[in-house]
Amino acid sequence: MNTIKKLRVKTVLFIFMLFAFFPNQMVYAEEVKAATEPVLLDAGMLHTLYVKDGNLLAWGDNYFGELGDGTNITRLYPIASKVDEGKIQSVSAGGFNSLVLGEDGTLWGFGANVGLGINEISNTPVKILDNVKEAISGTVFNIALKTDGTVWTWGVNEFGQLGDGTIEDKAVPVRVGDLSGITTISAGYRHGLAVDGNGDVWAWGDNSAGQLGIGTSGSIPQTTPVKVTGITGIKKIVGGWDYSAGLDGEGRVYTWGQNDFGQLGLNSKVNSLVPALVNLETPMSDIDAGQMHMVALGSDGKVWGWGNNAFNQLDNTNQIDYLDPKLVYNEDRVLAVAAGSAHTVVLEENSSSPLVWGYNTSGQLGNASMLHGNLGSYSLTDLDSSVVQRLSGQNRIKTAVAITQNGWPYAEAATVVLARADDFPDALSGTTLASALAAPILLTDSKVISPETAEEIARLQPENIIILGGEGAISKEISDQLVAKYRTVIRLGGKNRFETSREIARFLHENQLIQEGKAVVANGMNFPDALAVSSLAAYQKLPILLTDTNVLPAATQAALSELGIESSVVIGGTGVVSETVKQKLPSAVRYSGKNRYETSLAVARGMNADTGTIFLASGENFPDALAGSVFAAWTNSPIILVNGNNPPDKETYDSLLNQKTRNIYILGGTGVIPDSLVASMDGVYFSASAEWYDWQEYKS
Repeated sequence: MNTIKKLRVKTVLFIFMLFAFFPNQMVYAEEVKAATEPVLLDAGMLHTLYVKDGNLLAWGDNYFGELGDGTNITRLYPIASKVDEGKIQSVSAGGFNSLVLGEDGTLWGFGANVGLGINEISNTPVKILDNVKEAISGTVFNIALKTDGTVWTWGVNEFGQLGDGTIEDKAVPVRVGDLSGITTISAGYRHGLAVDGNGDVWAWGDNSAGQLGIGTSGSIPQTTPVKVTGITGIKKIVGGWDYSAGLDGEGRVYTWGQNDFGQLGLNSKVNSLVPALVNLETPMSDIDAGQMHMVALGSDGKVWGWGNNAFNQLDNTNQIDYLDPKLVYNEDRVLAVAAGSAHTVVLEENSSSPLVWGYNTSGQLGNASMLHGNLGSYSLTDLDSSVVQRLSGQNRIKTAVAITQNGWPYAEAATVVLARADDFPDALSGTTLASALAAPILLTDSKVISPETAEEIARLQPENIIILGGEGAISKEISDQLVAKYRTVIRLGGKNRFETSREIARFLHENQLIQEGKAVVANGMNFPDALAVSSLAAYQKLPILLTDTNVLPAATQAALSELGIESSVVIGGTGVVSETVKQKLPSAVRYSGKNRYETSLAVARGMNADTGTIFLASGENFPDALAGSVFAAWTNSPIILVNGNNPPDKETYDSLLNQKTRNIYILGGTGVIPDSLVASMDGVYFSASAEWYDWQEYKS
């Protein structure tokens, strides 16, 4: 599946699974009186950008490299982007990429659709255009305004959003119609916007909800620019999901298009096919549009908002929709605002770091977690200290539920993976599968589905359930019960754990969910080593095959052949996977230590784990960590095994660090990992007083 198709699939997933989207605008300094330097920040679909001291910081989703840090690792805290192309004039965070405009007019991009080709992505900056005045990243298309007043677009074009008279995708920039004399631009979900020197607005692309503002709506794309009806004197334009908004020179805000969540701020939920004036008490100096909410910055430095508030992206009231503007932030004078899919970012006059709140499924709040944040509850400056979070329940089944509720708090899982709680090698092999499908792993008793698990599945309302293991592991009665309630139930299982790991690997291979030619092999009878590698194997999209200590099972041999494995990674010393077995594996590399604890450190080092976030799990009572392996895989984080009050070996731990640890998840209750253990590590293994980023160190 090529990149564009992947982007379309991912867009649909975000719409229907994550409820998260934002086709944002570049944010410039809007003649902020108190600022001596331009305020450059922007909020994208699931990531956020901020320029501090001339350097670009980024955090959140990084699946397509949209953070520009040279990796595809989701970042739960700010990381320095590898942008080193001169002084930054503006930044734009879109759906699957980011754009950076230098003061010399050179436009750079990273992520998907950055001008390399229709099937190409880059996690480091790529030069796109010269002589650019402004640039906007939408979902899967982009718009650039050149210094000569012409407008250029590239990317997906199925709704005419490129404005070039066609509905054909374009890998490189093409000119939008005959537009000239344009002063500013914006991008919505599937439509483009531009303002000319007279303050008149032009629009093109999808008009299904009236977002083009021409008095009509319909399913036929508008492939060339048309003039928006009834407004002039517009200074700034923004595009939301299927709606648009303009700010005129008098500080008045006009909105039009879709209004099913009150995002037009017109005291109704009725779409408006032409621009309508929003009733605001004071003139506005800036506006921004998210998926279904808007924020506006008053000339007095106060922040107003309206539209959807399902994730408290406006305020902490839990009121779902605001149909009229509401004063949402009045603590200090605000210099800049940005609206993401369902999160909001503001920068105050007396702060060097933004405040962020709202939806946080990919770490877009930068608060070292995936926990959603209320207004005023979090500032990036809090990252001067480490963040420790415990995910636990009264037993392994309830712990799995607790982890799922943290990682999938708004029932965004299209698939759930179900494994047996009391005999769990199937779950270890299933981590790569669950990670590839963004699915939580839930645990159950063998004969009857556990009530807590049944309740959690009902909350998630998945379309698909994948059962790991044969009927001896999870009974037919359980599968029959699930078949009666859910659309698709798939069982991946064999006569034993080795056959089950083979079936899981075959499923991954057949559905192109894994890296070809490479596999991880771990002991199927001695689980801690497989647990230690589970998150990293999942991040690298490697199947986990199981073996006995001294004999390579026939099922595993068959899987190696079926998958065309050319290289393998063996986990654990010769006491758990013998040298005889290793010699039967293709081009095998072994990661091991003197015991399971040192092996977990060796695995983290050998497989290039990112240690900004680490997961601590008990090496003695490890079922608690099973569900956490999927969570850890999102951030390429290692699972480090510990024993009671004994921390990891300090010298070995230090040798694996590739960056400072900022975030620690504890998997399981205090009975398996005491608070005293983490307290003993704070300031020794990770510095609580370290700077929250180190630009020069990172760049080197």
